Amino acid sequence: MNAKLTQVLWLTQEKDVLAEIASLLGVPEANTKTPGWFGVRMKAMGNIIERMSPEERAELEKERERISQEGHLEDVRRKYVRCRPA
Repeated sequence: MNAKLTQVLWLTQEKDVLAEIASLLGVPEANTKTPGWFGVRMKAMGNIIERMSPEERAELEKERERISQEGHLEDVRRKYVRCRPA
């Protein structure tokens, strides 16, 4: 798996991304049901990455590399994989 930095950011800092989305939309708070959230999601993540310190960016890159090599942690896989009836 070749993980993207923005994917890792969403998985590890979803609350921060949603807060940035709220800021961009001019609303007090946002979630994945907020109208227009998806259209500004990439901009929000870009803003967060741009403001990161070199150390924070290095940690995010390290996690991206880990996910690329090992895959997502079990709890993340469970969250995004739908169960199919037997």
